Amino acid sequence: MQDKALIRRLKAQDENALKELIAGYSAYVTTIIRNVGRTAFAESDVEELAADVFIAVCEHAEDLHGDSLKNYLGVTARHKAINLLRDSVHIQMKEMDADALKTALISGDVPDIICTGHIPYESFVKKGLFEDLSQYMTSDADFHKEDYLPNFLDVLQYNGGLYSLSYAYTVYTVSGKTKTVGRKEGLSLAEYMALVQSLPEGMDFTFHSTNWSVFGEYCLGTMCSFVDVPNAACHFDSPEMVQFLRVCGAFPSDRTVYPEYDDPSELLHADKIAVQSEHPVTAQGRGMGFFFCFRRSTRIV
Repeated sequence: MQDKALIRRLKAQDENALKELIAGYSAYVTTIIRNVGRTAFAESDVEELAADVFIAVCEHAEDLHGDSLKNYLGVTARHKAINLLRDSVHIQMKEMDADALKTALISGDVPDIICTGHIPYESFVKKGLFEDLSQYMTSDADFHKEDYLPNFLDVLQYNGGLYSLSYAYTVYTVSGKTKTVGRKEGLSLAEYMALVQSLPEGMDFTFHSTNWSVFGEYCLGTMCSFVDVPNAACHFDSPEMVQFLRVCGAFPSDRTVYPEYDDPSELLHADKIAVQSEHPVTAQGRGMGFFFCFRRSTRIV
């Protein structure tokens, strides 16, 4: 089918062009609708949605550009199918702690999607109660893993499967001048401590840094290195933790006050501090610790 010529005829409101469009793409459009609806749509729903798709193309023919209709039809069909599916979905919110969730799982009266927050879900995964989402990503032609940061998905892996998703993430890092921190991307704990101890007189490591603030920020991102949640074990006496506590001890207990500066970046440019904290976040805001798990038999749309 010559889509370019067909698009011109649709824009000219040629009735035969609509018939040719339906004849050429009906199977393609209905396949997409069925894939979205799975078992939720009756055949009459599929036929009605397909008709809506072709009508929408005709009504918005002036918006058609390029030489192909396939992408436009596919996107329109998928959106209309999802919208119909949403109309049949009723969401009920429930609050429950770890014990209540465990009871619900045992009784079978459990939500399809669970916001676990800080509830350890690994024990539920071991019992086969949560669904591995990797299989859905692999089988979905519209999902492309390469579109996402690999470490964002990799860090959520557990026992070779992907049982949870986070709606956002926050990156905690620092930036500094190359003359102070060098050109290496990322410092080991030993290099981090050496930098703190080698700062010239009159330069603090960072803005408002104290032994407690450094301890808190470091633990926020690396506590999993010292706490083994699935096996209920802690490693606070490891050489790494001891070294880290020594790094914290090199910082003052009280904050340094800079009344003449309004912004940490000004301190960095004035060589008053070695680095400044950077907390870039996704558009959805901070999502630290909030994960969504899907129970087995949940149908993913």
